[in-house]
Amino acid sequence: MPMIALGFERLAIAKVRLPLPHPTTRHRPPSPPPTQPQHDHPKQRAKQPGNHRTRPTGITWPTAATPANPVIYLDLPAGSTLNVASSLSSYLWQSDPTCVNDHPSVILVVTGGNLTLKGLAGDGFAGAIFVPDGVTNFNGAANYVATVFTKQFISSANDVIGLNDCYTKNTPVGILDPKPDRFLQVDSNS
Repeated sequence: MPMIALGFERLAIAKVRLPLPHPTTRHRPPSPPPTQPQHDHPKQRAKQPGNHRTRPTGITWPTAATPANPVIYLDLPAGSTLNVASSLSSYLWQSDPTCVNDHPSVILVVTGGNLTLKGLAGDGFAGAIFVPDGVTNFNGAANYVATVFTKQFISSANDVIGLNDCYTKNTPVGILDPKPDRFLQVDSNS
């Protein structure tokens, strides 16, 4: 059975097993793969302020003050790994029960290689993580209010990964193109 990880309010992760569809059930075909312009857009946004890199070391990380919502794009050699500890903690989600504050966020794209996030308690960031070609390993105790798109997902420690209502109302510009499709209600009592 396929396994899907879903982010829920209050920074929690739930794993839901979905049954395979009945052979007579009609489903919408999968979306086509991203086009080249869709791949190039975040890379171009990252190049403007100098956040496009081709190696996982010697990176000068931006802070939430300048620029407020950067795209960091890394074209890594196959098999290499980017290790991020507290480098992006200035983008850590700040409590906002009324959802009125400005929340800087970061979009982190790693192509070709892998990403390891080794944050300690009090570390983490808000934003989006894209690792289409490799492994994303959460290996620490940090809090991430983020969407995660990765080829392989590993959580080997006590990180908290999820979304909250305020983040979903203010998703970083340019990362999502939602299209209504269908929904599945999951009863939490079963």
